[in-house]
Amino acid sequence: MNTDDEHPEPACPEDETLARHQRIAEVLDGKRQMDWSDWAMFICESKCLTPYGQRVALWAADTLQDTLKNDFFQRVADWLARMQTTDPDLAPGSHPIFSLGLWPANDLPWVYANLIRLAAHIQLFKRNRPHNRIRRVC
Repeated sequence: MNTDDEHPEPACPEDETLARHQRIAEVLDGKRQMDWSDWAMFICESKCLTPYGQRVALWAADTLQDTLKNDFFQRVADWLARMQTTDPDLAPGSHPIFSLGLWPANDLPWVYANLIRLAAHIQLFKRNRPHNRIRRVC
């Protein structure tokens, strides 16, 4: 396919699909911990996003990563371990980052709208940091 303004190159190279699937399989099998590229991997597999939509959704995931930092999933695992001491039935995916309304694994347009909206709010908040009165929360 020719690439131009109406038909841009895909945001995620197709030749990396197998590697993405192998990485997420390792995460799901418990062989390694999830990281941001795993969390955002589903954006590349989306059936409801255009290449431009993929780029915007990847920007949103990058914004979350920049805000929450690279060690976020380790902190989530630590939080889950603490919570499971009082509630052993707590599901591993019970953190809001894995909610069906935010995680791109749920490939629906409104999920991407939520993700992009959250990233836009974060960017606006960061841009106006000297004037906001909320202390660091992340």
